[in-house]
Amino acid sequence: MNNYFILAPREMSDARIKQLLKKYLPRGKVTFGIAKEKYIAGFENQPQFKTLSSALLSRLASQSAGRLELFEYAQCDGVKIIEQLDFTHAIVINGSFHRSFHLRPEFAAINSKPAKLKYESPFTDEAEAIRYAKNHNSPRPLPEFSENSIQQILAQESTRAFITDFQTAAAIVKDNQIIALTHNPVVPYETYAWHFGLSREKHQTPAGDSSQYDTVHAETAALLQAGLQAKGATIYMRTFPCPHCARNIVHAGISEVVYQLDYGDRYGYDLFEKANINYRRLP
Repeated sequence: MNNYFILAPREMSDARIKQLLKKYLPRGKVTFGIAKEKYIAGFENQPQFKTLSSALLSRLASQSAGRLELFEYAQCDGVKIIEQLDFTHAIVINGSFHRSFHLRPEFAAINSKPAKLKYESPFTDEAEAIRYAKNHNSPRPLPEFSENSIQQILAQESTRAFITDFQTAAAIVKDNQIIALTHNPVVPYETYAWHFGLSREKHQTPAGDSSQYDTVHAETAALLQAGLQAKGATIYMRTFPCPHCARNIVHAGISEVVYQLDYGDRYGYDLFEKANINYRRLP
């Protein structure tokens, strides 16, 4: 008999829960792993990363004659739970974990068992995925600029990102005003990777490999948002730009680059020096 363990699911609609149960219950027993916390670990207080309520599942489990069970656990105990439970299939809901799942210890724990792993969308269809993205990514006014507050502004903007690997943000400032501010958006829409599968997880690429990436880097997104106004402006970012973004910054005519964390090799630093672009790290 097949035993399906749906691992640490994120927030899903009632329609999607019923859809998953209709798919897997006829094949065997289903155990839903419900997180005790209100948010996916690592994304606390971010509305797009709420965890699943047990209300509907509790009701359905009571009517299932033991074929559907709930298992509520702390996310930090994920590996221990995987080692203890007996299941033939692990179903991971996309967007349920910080970092790519194949780089997490839970992935290794599943692979150590004679169980099959499959990823599932948290949405019934693409229309629901797009609606979710729109409902959780509402426009906001640009904040007032001061260099004393820019790190806080970038940190807050980064929490609007839907990517699970690395949330970041960038701002472009001209004449002491923020003219562009954005996180690293998933394309073609924010929930695309959750619905169709994250590129890094599907290809199991290592951390830092940009060949399989679902977002536009925040620096490039900010340049596109600013358009021609970027010429002569200052760009602020959480990390020093990658080579691709460094080239875009030079091409856009940015006059100064300000960042919080160093990143990568000497390529970007050397490029900015050759292009006579000032760069400095925030204290």
